[in-house]
Amino acid sequence: MANGTVLRPPSVVALYTMADGRFSLNLFVKNADGTIASESSVGRYTFDADNYCEWIVYTIRNNLDKPGLTNEAPAVTDHCTPVTSKNGRFNFSPPGEGVEVSFGAEGFTARIGVEFVDHWRKIR
Repeated sequence: MANGTVLRPPSVVALYTMADGRFSLNLFVKNADGTIASESSVGRYTFDADNYCEWIVYTIRNNLDKPGLTNEAPAVTDHCTPVTSKNGRFNFSPPGEGVEVSFGAEGFTARIGVEFVDHWRKIR
């Protein structure tokens, strides 16, 4: 986190699966006040050396982007975003998410400004 705090389970637990043009994300974060923020999304994607494209088919978000429960995906004007590559990593910002990701052979990192950096390990 921006203040130097490192969150580990059970304060944050997530599983993100991407395979064959489909993805699934389940994320749970325990807030400082003890409440839970969460997201569960499924969708489809395309990825190549130039573009990452994403379409959220269904999502439910609880106290994540804003207070309360919603099943509205982030608004996007274009479902595709440019991909750059450097040092064996692919870098892009998924449409509508406000996060920058960097994928490598070991997994990926997700960054929102200076608020936080999230490290994801590839498990298969």
